[in-house]
Amino acid sequence: DVGTGNNQLPDMSAFGMSRNGQTAWDILPNGMIRQAGTVTLTPVGNFNAQVLGGVTYYTHYYRVNFPRQFPNAQIATLATLASYSYSTQATMAGKSLATHRDTDSGTDVSRTRFTVAYTTPNLGETPTLHFEAIGY
Repeated sequence: DVGTGNNQLPDMSAFGMSRNGQTAWDILPNGMIRQAGTVTLTPVGNFNAQVLGGVTYYTHYYRVNFPRQFPNAQIATLATLASYSYSTQATMAGKSLATHRDTDSGTDVSRTRFTVAYTTPNLGETPTLHFEAIGY
């Protein structure tokens, strides 16, 4: 049988989705939501500077909004730094990216956004990241 009840195969109308070229989301019939996107952040500022081996590294924190709010919870968010293109190859040494699911209070998990910490030795660099998040 086709439908949305127990022991039924869902038809395509049970799968919600949105795509716009930069972000996307899918909703499964069981309520799980997957969101993904590509985001270009603002230039890295002179924040959290640390000198290691004679090189100054800057860690800039960003807030990135999801395409849609998770109704109940953000389970996990993964992000990766976009590399240079093949025709504009350059070193990626000394760069790192980390994510956090915090709210403003830092004591709960946000349903609307995630935090990114980006570390680079290049002050003023404009990072681009790709992300994927799951929740319900």
